[in-house]
Amino acid sequence: MDLPRRRSVRLKGYDYSRSGAYFVTICTEGRRRLLGEVVDGAMRLDARGAMVAASLKALSERFPRVALDVSVVMPDHLHAVWLLGSPFADAGGDDGDGGTLGDLVRAFKSLTTVSYIRGVESLGWSPFHRRFWQRGYYEHIVRGEASLQRIRKYVVENPARWRG
Repeated sequence: MDLPRRRSVRLKGYDYSRSGAYFVTICTEGRRRLLGEVVDGAMRLDARGAMVAASLKALSERFPRVALDVSVVMPDHLHAVWLLGSPFADAGGDDGDGGTLGDLVRAFKSLTTVSYIRGVESLGWSPFHRRFWQRGYYEHIVRGEASLQRIRKYVVENPARWRG
């Protein structure tokens, strides 16, 4: 039986372990609003959303060459800009070991899913169906300081634009 192939949105031939700034969006499965709510244009995280936000910040402990630049956790998704190595230091620079963007996203999804399951079991959080996060994620390679500034603004202002 021939199953349909998933089309990759990754840039063909690009080395995602390269130093750089990466804008990532990850959605909950089915866009379920599990992480809090937007009130008067500001995100109010519940305990589940706070767990996700803390996990985002903690990734740099697991991946020392990764820094979280800016992020926002929304009711059904999150936006983050991760800096790998020394972005914009020189064209094509690579800081060596430390994993790829895919490794980072996989670790984040795994850690938060396990933490969420623990919350379901011990704190009465509402269970999710099949998966906590959607299977894929959106990523954008940030190609310069001006683009980084625009993306930072987009991330920070995201709750004010929420029309959920």
